[in-house]
Amino acid sequence: METLVGLVLCAASSSVLISAYPISPDAAECELREDILVCDYKNNGESYVHYEDPANSTITLIAILNAQEVLLRPPLCKNLELHNITKIEVIQEEPIPCHSGYDGQCEKGGKLSTYNSGLSTIPFGLRELYIKDSTVDFLGPNVPREYSIHHSRVKTLNITGYTGSGQSGFIYNSTIDDLLSMKIEPNYTVFLQNSEIDHIHQRAILVQGGNVILDNTSVMSAYNNSVLLTASSSMELNGFEGNLGLKTLAPKDAFVETFNESNTLHTPFTDDEHSTENVYYKAFLSFLVLFVIMTLLFLIQALVIKRRMTIHTNSSTFVDPIPKLLLVDRTSITQFRCCQTTSTKVTVPQMGLMTSKTSF
Repeated sequence: METLVGLVLCAASSSVLISAYPISPDAAECELREDILVCDYKNNGESYVHYEDPANSTITLIAILNAQEVLLRPPLCKNLELHNITKIEVIQEEPIPCHSGYDGQCEKGGKLSTYNSGLSTIPFGLRELYIKDSTVDFLGPNVPREYSIHHSRVKTLNITGYTGSGQSGFIYNSTIDDLLSMKIEPNYTVFLQNSEIDHIHQRAILVQGGNVILDNTSVMSAYNNSVLLTASSSMELNGFEGNLGLKTLAPKDAFVETFNESNTLHTPFTDDEHSTENVYYKAFLSFLVLFVIMTLLFLIQALVIKRRMTIHTNSSTFVDPIPKLLLVDRTSITQFRCCQTTSTKVTVPQMGLMTSKTSF
């Protein structure tokens, strides 16, 4: 019987895992259920498993449960489920063809699912990714176009490319500590629902003809220009709370459309930097500076009037006591902020004509 998971000893291999448990239908911890192989290590204490996916097998799904550590060697051509795994490590290098008839490649990648596990990163070449009740140290740089993350924590998210096929990615009830990069391609949509992002770096979210939907999602902090929108891109915020710095790379006829129950507000959205970081603080500073300037002008005017009245009394010469007012020109700055009770959609049109849309 062919061994599916086990100790790999190859002359070309640079490292050897010495105490790995073999996973095969003949292993004491494994049970073959039709085309599914289930291996449970709950009674083995500290168990270490080295997984390498063979190309030739009638088994379509391998489930590994309750192991201390699993070492994955990509690519994964079979569907793999990992349950209650303390540590999942990935060998990020080209696989070594140790098996007869196995060239280390597969036409279609498999689906990786983790439940209540700790994952360092994900292997390349996946068709689909499903993460639930788990922690991921680093998600990226390439992820499958069809991915779903539930009730999990991603310490660093850095998505710069995609593999496989699919039209959308989902993140539900999860936390992202540090968002370095999230590239969104044309005709692709990313949903974030009931989630929290601690920090978004500058130019981190690049929407290139795709869509981003943030539903009841909060952002604790974000750099200016943390979100870049190109032509034919959109970003929708529903029940959003926090800060975002938005910038469009399209012509200046894009609009930020803010909707509520009573009115529709259309705010021109240009290539200038737009950020809601510290918006109330900036408004307070502007008011304070204006108040100080007006106070100084009032005092100067009072002193001038008093002095001229004194001169007028002594010389009986009339002097106009009212000096010309200084004009204060303030450059208006368009700021964007959405609170919990509003719904916002940012749309960048493809052509140069100005368009707007009103929702009721």
